[in-house]
Amino acid sequence: MKLTRTMNVIVQVLAVALQIANYVLPVVPPSTRPTVSAIAGIIQLVVGIAAHGLNPDGTSATLPYRKS
Repeated sequence: MKLTRTMNVIVQVLAVALQIANYVLPVVPPSTRPTVSAIAGIIQLVVGIAAHGLNPDGTSATLPYRKS
């Protein structure tokens, strides 16, 4: 599966929703909230760094982007 712009946006939006839900909803115990937040943040970091070097269609940014 390629990391396209759409997949990047979906993952980032879901991770932000998880960050918000983590502190708003009483699902996770208060002592565990920082850990859940850190894990979601690391996921966002990894996906963001991976997407940084890619064109919107998922090809390497070293290649010219050709809109289809």
